[in-house]
Amino acid sequence: VHYAAITKELMTHAEIDSFLKMLCGHTLGHYETLRATYDIAAALISNGVPGDFVECGVYAGGECAAMALASLNAWRVDRDEKPPRRVHLFDSFQGMPQCGPEDTEFIAAGNKPGEACVSLEGVQANMKLWGIPSELLVYHPGWFEDTVPEAGHAPIALLRLDGDLTDLAAQIRRQGRVGAQVRGHDADLRAEGGECVAEI
Repeated sequence: VHYAAITKELMTHAEIDSFLKMLCGHTLGHYETLRATYDIAAALISNGVPGDFVECGVYAGGECAAMALASLNAWRVDRDEKPPRRVHLFDSFQGMPQCGPEDTEFIAAGNKPGEACVSLEGVQANMKLWGIPSELLVYHPGWFEDTVPEAGHAPIALLRLDGDLTDLAAQIRRQGRVGAQVRGHDADLRAEGGECVAEI
């Protein structure tokens, strides 16, 4: 099924739900995670929180597509506003890195380097299939310690962390303003350090 038509006009709630359910096969999460990501992104835009959207650890791109859809739908409501917000995709596109000694849960689970891998070309093909405009997507291939410092200091409206993240959040937050941070896999919206943090 080709979903390119999603870029043509404002989507209804039912159409958004259908699209997010389709994405479930292309993420390590589930529908509730995708719905929460979409809703948080949409709320940040509605409340005028500045900045683009960022995900560190994108797998097949499902969560990034949800953020891009929120950006597109908000822009379709009011085209006199700024262009749709971009989504920055940080990933090695080589799977998980070697676990460090602090990654006790990953080690206990028997995770190995290279697992959970979708190539850059695979993610780009998914985005094309789903109708996400390529001009909204900024790819940062490589390991976080190399790509994050090079990315600059622009404001980030939504930072979604899903990778080897021991020091990553603090590093990104030092580089620029972060409106909301999303991490983990359990749906639990709460406040941390004066910012909205959603664990999904």
